[in-house]
Amino acid sequence: MRARVVVTGLGIVSPIGIGVSNFWKAALAGQSGISAITSFDPFPMDGYRSKVAGQVRDFAVERFIDSAIGERVDRYAQFALVATKEALADSGLQMAKENPHRVGVIVGAGMGGMVMAEREITQLYQQQKPHRVHPNFIPVITLNSASGIIAMAYGAKGPNLTISTACSSSAHAIGQAFHCIREDRADVVITAGADASITPLVFAGFCSLRALSSRFNDQPEKASRPFDRLRDGFIMGEGAGTLILESAAHAKKRKARVYAEIVGYAATSEAYRQDYHQRHQVADRPHAGGRGCNRRHCLGFGPPHWPDSSNRQL
Repeated sequence: MRARVVVTGLGIVSPIGIGVSNFWKAALAGQSGISAITSFDPFPMDGYRSKVAGQVRDFAVERFIDSAIGERVDRYAQFALVATKEALADSGLQMAKENPHRVGVIVGAGMGGMVMAEREITQLYQQQKPHRVHPNFIPVITLNSASGIIAMAYGAKGPNLTISTACSSSAHAIGQAFHCIREDRADVVITAGADASITPLVFAGFCSLRALSSRFNDQPEKASRPFDRLRDGFIMGEGAGTLILESAAHAKKRKARVYAEIVGYAATSEAYRQDYHQRHQVADRPHAGGRGCNRRHCLGFGPPHWPDSSNRQL
């Protein structure tokens, strides 16, 4: 019999609050985390179509974790470390009492260490001194830097994976963690999603893609409006969230509080290729039924049925 999978710990770093309590209070109060980007020194914002984003303000990693660990990684991995610290404390999991080979780490990330990547490539072209590139450049910018530093920080020696599937990275990370526990490859999986790519080049790229909202640059709090008829794009954001997933039997044995149970997961692809001259390279396939197909795969109903469906980025 396959293991049931439950959620026992939560942690978050977000534009509306660091920590679950602060985040939830702000969410209930209807506080928006979208604000104007002041500048990308030395680039003035007038050159950007979109001028708003969900930014984590006043973040200082040393306030939350050992700076010796935090300073070894890029901003997105720092977010992941802080969210994971809270989630582990919330779960009551004591790593010293766990079999480290039965504790995994799976992280979803879209871009990786882009803060350092842009800084180093800019300095390289300006100074033309390749020998001055930061010695930790490669391990810091790679997408698995967050999952790696989390494993090292807490001694988790089980499966260690990074999922990068654009905006669905974190959802897929949860799904893969779910299967990992269900198939008895781990008792616990530290499951995180993190990104911090509000940088001059990445932001310019999304603007050029015409994927970002530009209609509400003067009213940032109104810019994120999924499913609204005035929606003209999504809003870039940064932050991290961590869930502690574990088998129900393991959680029961240690008398852990359970927030929820995950009962299924599936993933498919529309495989939709647009012509390059078309405006939106990230548009959905017309009349696609991907979500309906996923539901049937997830529930074991056999071949897909294709109902009408719609999909929107937040």
